[in-house]
Amino acid sequence: MKKSTKIITSAVTAVALLLGVSGAVYASESVKTEECEAAEINEIEEETVDTGSYEMNETFSMDDEVAYIFTNYDGSVNKVMDSIWIEDGNEKTEDGSEAKLPVDLKVSYELDGISVTPSELEGKDGHLKITCEFTDNEYEMKNINGKEEKIYVPYLASLVTVMDDEKYSNVTVSSGKVTYDGTRYAILGLAFPGLSEDMGDTITSIDIPNKIELEADVKDCEPTGLYLLVSDSVFSNMDLDTDTEVGKLTDAMGQLSDAVKQLMDGSSKLYDGLGELETGANQISDGVTQLSDGLNQIDANSAALNDGALQVFNALLATATQQINAAGVSVPALTVDNYNDVINGAINQISGTDVAGMARSQVEAGVKQYASEHASENMAAATSAARSQVEAAVTEYVKNNVVVPQVDANADLIKQGIRAEVEANSSAVEAQVKQGVLAQMGIDDYDSLDDSSKAQVDAAVQANLPAAIDQAVEANYPSVREAKINEAMASSETQAAIAAEVDCRMNSDEVKNGISQGLNDKINQAINEKYNSAEVQSQIAAGNAKVSSGVSSLRNLQNQLNSYAQFYQGIQAYTGAVGQAAEGAGKLKNAMPEFVQGVETLRNGQGQLSDGIKKFDEDGIEELNGVVEDNVEGLAERFAAMTDAAADHNKYDEAGSSKNGVKFIYKVSVSD
Repeated sequence: MKKSTKIITSAVTAVALLLGVSGAVYASESVKTEECEAAEINEIEEETVDTGSYEMNETFSMDDEVAYIFTNYDGSVNKVMDSIWIEDGNEKTEDGSEAKLPVDLKVSYELDGISVTPSELEGKDGHLKITCEFTDNEYEMKNINGKEEKIYVPYLASLVTVMDDEKYSNVTVSSGKVTYDGTRYAILGLAFPGLSEDMGDTITSIDIPNKIELEADVKDCEPTGLYLLVSDSVFSNMDLDTDTEVGKLTDAMGQLSDAVKQLMDGSSKLYDGLGELETGANQISDGVTQLSDGLNQIDANSAALNDGALQVFNALLATATQQINAAGVSVPALTVDNYNDVINGAINQISGTDVAGMARSQVEAGVKQYASEHASENMAAATSAARSQVEAAVTEYVKNNVVVPQVDANADLIKQGIRAEVEANSSAVEAQVKQGVLAQMGIDDYDSLDDSSKAQVDAAVQANLPAAIDQAVEANYPSVREAKINEAMASSETQAAIAAEVDCRMNSDEVKNGISQGLNDKINQAINEKYNSAEVQSQIAAGNAKVSSGVSSLRNLQNQLNSYAQFYQGIQAYTGAVGQAAEGAGKLKNAMPEFVQGVETLRNGQGQLSDGIKKFDEDGIEELNGVVEDNVEGLAERFAAMTDAAADHNKYDEAGSSKNGVKFIYKVSVSD
């Protein structure tokens, strides 16, 4: 058995669970997975079909024959595989030209109203509409109320798919349900191929769909695959008892007749009640007259009350305007219509005050003004400091790169001079060597030695004297070298060269720019020190406190004005309501004579209504009974003919006759 059979079985199971249990709609994720693994049937290795891992419900039973239809993106058939062939170990498939399906499928795609193919949808944005339209090809000729008519085999067609909310939104389906879990849309659409034709003119108030329209807004579209289930099981298992259904409707019509008789009894009682209403209407007329007169008297004082409330409001607004301007915030005159906007603007103006920024700007201005006033002396000081740095750098450079190399080049000559001086004073060196020899030999007094011992000491002194002279030369060389260097550095030629180099560097752009940058750095340093000083920070804190206090005062003032505005509006609403009530009471007073006369007319008309109800019972209800009975019998015959046709066509392969019914699973490809 091919691996493709397991793929198909998984897809079918997902669809069956979706139809059987609404909460299992996301079982179609397996459909989405299989779509990604889809391959040509003949290219998949054999593998045993394992259906034991799937739990079927009674909507999709393993006792049903299942035909798997693989279609192109437009619904045209590519190939067919039947579960009967799979059970028999037959690898047979039919291509689209051989298949004779009872229901044809047509799939179309539109993006923003323009027909497209799935490949053209890739990466596009817009409004997508997918239409799955079904055509029923199976019918039988049946006798309906003595007339031969085509009765199509009725089918239930359902579509199931899942859409990711990263690509799809505002998903709808024409007939069915869309479920959203926060990340995906699960769509179930329904249609009934053949059912509308079978009903004919018996049911005109119900629109029976023969197509499914799926719509969504797409972004960077990735077309998703479609699975459709077409089944006759719903109708082939129906059992309609015509006599029972007609009997039920006949009983209902009898109940309607009884209800009309009860209506007649109620009409008589209503006539008696209208007599009592006529008496009460005259009493109501007197009361309405009193109410109208009282309201007119109250309404006469409304204008004075409104004017007084407005004068108080205007006085409060004028005082508020003066207070705000006195606080240093310039605002126009407050009025009833603008006071909220003006105060909100003033609050925004004050709240947006950057106290710290203003303080820094003032500090910067002050420091820069001082720097400008002392520019010449600041420049002189900066230039002097720069010259000192340049002189030090040039002097160091000349010493390390000119004088020192020259002195070190004459090191041997210098050491020869030192050696000559040491040798000229060799007695001192010899005395030091002699002391060292005596100490090494452990002798305290040279003069006390005999001649032989003295000769040994003298010989040792002479042996160590050359080395001691060398040590003396090396010991004196650093100080002599340093003296030579200092002497060369102090020479007029060296000092002149240093001065010339310093002047050259001081006139360079680099040094001039450095002096300018140094002045700017000093200014910025002074600004930061002044801004961060305790004095300025204290002023900033005081300014922020003042801003906060000003905002709070304005809000309190606004709340006070709002409170009076509510009172003022209440006065207006009250006087307006009084005026409306007075006007309404006047109209009611004027209408009362007509009302009293209308009650009299109503009582007289009630007698005529009672007679009309009786005539309706005699002429209408009985005739309706006959019409309904005829239509119910015709509708029942149609349903019986439909179920017979469904039972006669409940297989695809001849071997499928042993099954309970047939299901057609359509897998629509998204590739062109």
